[in-house]
Amino acid sequence: MYKVFIQNNSLSFIDSNQINDFNGIFLFEQLAVSRKEYVFELLHVPSEAADFYIITDKPLQLMERFFLDYEQVMAAGGIVECGGEVLLIKRHGKWDLPKGKIEKGETVEAAAIREVEEETCCKGLEIVEQLESTFHTYNTYGPDSIKKTHWFRMKTDQKTELLPQQEEGITEVKWVNKEEVMAYLENSYGSLRALIKDYLK
Repeated sequence: MYKVFIQNNSLSFIDSNQINDFNGIFLFEQLAVSRKEYVFELLHVPSEAADFYIITDKPLQLMERFFLDYEQVMAAGGIVECGGEVLLIKRHGKWDLPKGKIEKGETVEAAAIREVEEETCCKGLEIVEQLESTFHTYNTYGPDSIKKTHWFRMKTDQKTELLPQQEEGITEVKWVNKEEVMAYLENSYGSLRALIKDYLK
């Protein structure tokens, strides 16, 4: 399954043998393709009324077809642990996780560590495992874009001074108890809430 967040609404491209595991509005590929513009109109309403699922034999190929006209952006970031706490940043007034674009020739692992360090000044980072990637669309800086973010669970045992990367719109960096993370992200982005829910399981 491939899930893309649009205005905090989700559009999932799902294989037919998975449909019993989810609740939402299901569309068959032929209908979704023929009414693609209408589907996008519904998803661009900034609410979380329903999850949309498109049933297809080729989820990845159909997702790529749906977003063919979108600029492709690749990013990487981390859920950083220290003891029982998780590292959060506040960017443009919303709590978020540290992440950023992958530079040319850079591996996703190296990009994830570099971005966390740059945005927070957190040191001693070690990747524990790779998590599910997230997809979301935006047009904040110009053309419609779809961003794929590669996520990693990281750990550190160094609680050195944290400094927000202000030139990236970050105003605060904070260690938050795991049990409180979802409350901090209540008014954040749908893709992040989904990622953290899976992580906390």
